[in-house]
Amino acid sequence: MMLIPYVIPFCIGAIVGSFLNVVGLRFLREESIVLPPSHCYQCNEKIKPYDNIPILSWILLGGKCRHCKAAISIQYPLIELLTGLLFVVTVYQYGFTWQSAFLLFLIANFMVILITDFREQFIFDINSIGLIPFGLIYTYLNLGYVPGKAVVPLGFATITLPEVFISALFAVIGAFLIFFFLNLVSQLILGRPGFGEGDTRLLMGIGAFFGVKWMVLVFVLSFIIQAAVGIPILIRQWLLHKAYYITALLVVAFVFAVSPYFIERWVTQWLLLIILVLVSSVGALYCSIKAIKMAKELPFGLTVLPFGPAIVFACLLMLYFNGPIFSFFRLFLRI
Repeated sequence: MMLIPYVIPFCIGAIVGSFLNVVGLRFLREESIVLPPSHCYQCNEKIKPYDNIPILSWILLGGKCRHCKAAISIQYPLIELLTGLLFVVTVYQYGFTWQSAFLLFLIANFMVILITDFREQFIFDINSIGLIPFGLIYTYLNLGYVPGKAVVPLGFATITLPEVFISALFAVIGAFLIFFFLNLVSQLILGRPGFGEGDTRLLMGIGAFFGVKWMVLVFVLSFIIQAAVGIPILIRQWLLHKAYYITALLVVAFVFAVSPYFIERWVTQWLLLIILVLVSSVGALYCSIKAIKMAKELPFGLTVLPFGPAIVFACLLMLYFNGPIFSFFRLFLRI
């Protein structure tokens, strides 16, 4: 009986997910999202309503078109299922509120970003820039119920704004500056930007919704997720081609990168601690740049992975597990 109130959000989410599949794929094909009606891209046969039931139709049809038997991508039921589950979890955690409505809008855009970035490594402006005004409205209305007010002097008058709204404004600017700096570094090392404009605007949108702290943690988590997925792929690629020296450099860089955490535990003299941390940081940066430069010279050396999905999954983790994540980072950073 306890699950009954969440059946409706799941069904609505699955239906929305079905529509988002259409939106994402038609955006990539530069087609209208309204016309023509849903059809098979192989035989162009119009899909009947009973063959367009989210998740269920794909299962009953065995993942094939009823008419030409062409395979239907598993993306369709996966996006429908994921959207339905996220709708349920959001309503369960945040209730049937305006806050949930704004968060579901955010999630719907996330689903389209997953489709377009996974398929073509492209994030459309409507799904990234469009998040910024909605996010600022969300924080201005303080729908997340974050305590704190800020008095802003305007010379002739003063206005009182939620502190989270001020934080959101700084987060939008900060997200832009973070990627601007990273792309400058990437341009110097690789000769090209390492991140697309869509990634920048996506993080700016997330900053508009949640403020500086969330934006920074989403950024950090997205790098961890990207590294957890991308580094094994790169190492496997290098080992298959016997580029052991690149792998060794990356391992050394990792050792340097994590060493400050252990150095802080055993070194009590603060000046020596600063010197050792600086040395380890420089060592990690040097080995990473050296490995990337060496890999760049090989035809198989670098694999480009979309960064948008990592940002999306990081934000979803923060959305549903922000308490444990904040506690972990406070413990890890001693703050």
